[in-house]
Amino acid sequence: MRNAQRGIIATKPVRLGARNFEPQAQVPGHPSPIGKLTVEQGHILGLRRAPLRMYVQARFEEPITPGGTTHTVDLGAQGLAFAFTKRDAPAFPTSKHPDMRAYQRVSGAWQPANVTTADPAAGTVDLEVDATADAVRLYYIPIGGEIRLEVSAPVGSGRSVVQIANWTMRELAESAAYGPEQKIVPQSVYLIEDYAVQLTVDTKHTMAALDDELARHEIKLDAETGRAEYVPGGLKEAQARINALLGLGVSV
Repeated sequence: MRNAQRGIIATKPVRLGARNFEPQAQVPGHPSPIGKLTVEQGHILGLRRAPLRMYVQARFEEPITPGGTTHTVDLGAQGLAFAFTKRDAPAFPTSKHPDMRAYQRVSGAWQPANVTTADPAAGTVDLEVDATADAVRLYYIPIGGEIRLEVSAPVGSGRSVVQIANWTMRELAESAAYGPEQKIVPQSVYLIEDYAVQLTVDTKHTMAALDDELARHEIKLDAETGRAEYVPGGLKEAQARINALLGLGVSV
């Protein structure tokens, strides 16, 4: 690819987070992307073989009958399971736990609610709520299903998507016992314009949108970015070489 380019200008390291990805419409129970980052025209993006950090949250919401001061959410009855990670966290009751947080809808507005207890074995979460609350919402670390790091190619490639890494939600939740980074991106991948990095899930949990302001997703992917210029025909040659390296096909 370098022979096809006149140069790569101002390449610099960057750290990609949830806000770098354009949210996608997940279909619970089917493999579907939740985020996509498309390389801009005239740019290059390199995913580095490096440790990553990935805590993505699911969301569950249900109506409640006003008048009470407590409410139990039974995720287990929905066939949904949650976990606590090894991150530092305050003791319950709290509204600031990084792995399990609750909100209540009061007069049409969402506000924090204290979680008093959360039992992963039973799948139940007990909340303190205002007597006027008419709905509750949980953000939690799901287990059950998997998360994939993928590359999608421009239209016309032999295949449209190739998998770079695949982790179960359980192993991500239970990893990082000895440090802040959980897993390793297994290979470095360099992409040019119109290629995209995407996060795909295969789970029955409803994942919180990556731009959900109440969610607390943590995604840290080491990468590098810069600008690229091409001699005549160089862009097509670069696309063909990337496709061949990724097994996406030879031509575009």
